[in-house]
Amino acid sequence: MAEAKAKPNDYEKLKYVHDWIINNTRYIQGDTDFESEADGPVVYGKAICEGYSKAFMYFAQSLGFPCVCVIGGAGGTGHMWNMVKIGGQWYNVDATWDDPVMSDGSQMLRHRYFLISDSELRKDHSVNNPFALPSAPQSYAQ
Repeated sequence: MAEAKAKPNDYEKLKYVHDWIINNTRYIQGDTDFESEADGPVVYGKAICEGYSKAFMYFAQSLGFPCVCVIGGAGGTGHMWNMVKIGGQWYNVDATWDDPVMSDGSQMLRHRYFLISDSELRKDHSVNNPFALPSAPQSYAQ
């Protein structure tokens, strides 16, 4: 992650990690034993939401950002995403939902779920975490 460390500010560092995971990972379910681990995206380039989240947490923590995985639901099924602390505030990041596969099978990168507030996230996600989470009262304003 030398490229991430070289970015000029914390926002760009986390955005680099987010984008790297999405650009190098294909969402795949039921294909591998590692799909729910950080090495899914990092080594094999395929994972489910748990793998995306664990990889994001690993890289964010490696760069010095407090980061946790969050368990909940989205789209009618179990789901996992992250909360990360930047500039003294916590925010939600869902790299999986920022990596949609289009109807024609093509991949897309977006930032709809990058550094967003609890209220924004809970429009289509629900939290069912076994431990208390920090609060993310607002989305990141760059």
